[in-house]
Amino acid sequence: MQVFTKNQQQWNTRPLTRTDIKLFRQAADDTGIRTIVHDGYLINLGHPEDAPWRKSIEAFKEELERADAIGAKVLVFHPGSSLRKITQEESCDRCAEALNIVLEDYEGECLPGIENTAGQGSNIGWDFEHTARIIEGVKRKEKIATVVDT
Repeated sequence: MQVFTKNQQQWNTRPLTRTDIKLFRQAADDTGIRTIVHDGYLINLGHPEDAPWRKSIEAFKEELERADAIGAKVLVFHPGSSLRKITQEESCDRCAEALNIVLEDYEGECLPGIENTAGQGSNIGWDFEHTARIIEGVKRKEKIATVVDT
């Protein structure tokens, strides 16, 4: 089952409490339902501008920690958008660099999962070459996954 651990259209969120985590994990164990989490829609790891890119990285780190805390196997994310300010290839490279920052000291079990996109606007991820380029740029390839949205 795919869930959000917070409102996907807001930056701010309340922390998950130990009770939240315990109850969620217990329900998953009791039902046998396995969970993946989708990150917030505001996050743009391919952002062309540094301040919003760094904000996205910090938000993504938090999302990954939350997903890992509840026992999710994958944190699904859209790779981002060039906003037509840089090339799509450069946006892919920024996404890979963001993942390298996030994964540098990450020891959790939940894997960030790059999800393909429909290609609307200036989004990246609509071409499997984008996913390949991002993966090529990630240093800890064993810590990422891919997700195909059909």
